[in-house]
Amino acid sequence: MKWNRFFALAAGFILAAGHSAALAADSVCLASIEADTDGNGTQETAELWGSKLTGGSSYYGDLLLMIKDGSGKLITAYTPSLEGGYANILQKGHFTGKGEQIIVRSLSGAAQEMQVRIIDAALPNAVQEIYTLSLIHISEPTRHLRIS
Repeated sequence: MKWNRFFALAAGFILAAGHSAALAADSVCLASIEADTDGNGTQETAELWGSKLTGGSSYYGDLLLMIKDGSGKLITAYTPSLEGGYANILQKGHFTGKGEQIIVRSLSGAAQEMQVRIIDAALPNAVQEIYTLSLIHISEPTRHLRIS
């Protein structure tokens, strides 16, 4: 887990320095939101970056969450434990005592699976997922087949 954070932070620093060649050529900012992640009363910017996995698809993987200060300077970067998806969304909420946490949602697959991660970045050197959830939509005909 320490290596995961190290590589995410290194990738974020490279990107912040303007060396976007470290990410795949089709890496894009999928979502961005303003939040007070450290609880100090100022807004930081959370950006979710991803790479298109296949040419004609709108599925993005290799997700990277970056937190930047008001001037755009990178504070921290984190690789969420999401596979990626077609619709990647950032939201914010209060789930712990300090700052706002980042909610990363991703919709993927034919089964319409939604993955949710709540990420606490109050301590830039100790970013952590405080909640993980995966939901699978089961259509009515399929549900009956699985029950019987």
